[in-house]
Amino acid sequence: MKVADILRVKGNTLYTVQPDEPLAKATEIMAEKDIGSLVVMEYGDLVGMLTFREVLACIVSNGGEIGRTLVRKAMDDHPMTCTPDTEIDEVRRMMLERQRGKDKLLLYFTDGAMPCENGAEERRILRNECAILKAKGIHTVGVGIDCDDPRKYGLDTIEVESLQDLPALLQGIGMRLTK
Repeated sequence: MKVADILRVKGNTLYTVQPDEPLAKATEIMAEKDIGSLVVMEYGDLVGMLTFREVLACIVSNGGEIGRTLVRKAMDDHPMTCTPDTEIDEVRRMMLERQRGKDKLLLYFTDGAMPCENGAEERRILRNECAILKAKGIHTVGVGIDCDDPRKYGLDTIEVESLQDLPALLQGIGMRLTK
């Protein structure tokens, strides 16, 4: 399977934000569009990625608030890139390699909307990745919203009603990081 196969199922819509926009506006777009990331573009060029990982890290470092932070301060300014012809196994390898040694916590957000054609394969991959990460001392936490129980895929779970419930999510993450 290649990146192009996923894009064919997922669609070609690309949601973007500019680096000098308020982080609060970016999170509103993410919540409104029900997406977990935004591509950060400046003058037609890719300059970063903003995911819930960066948003949560920024909120935690700001004492639980977004404040007046700009996207530029929170974004990943060296995002991993690939082509539509890149094999999914290569993408997975690149992501894990980049993540190693940095994080002790991996959040897996899902709304349960996996593509039907490869849902079983995605769950198999998720279970395998959780086992690999656990062996490396990286804690995996599933944040499932209106979906089946992430625990059956090997993920610890923080239960929230919606992405608007950031205080409960942050509290759950904090408890797991201090274990």
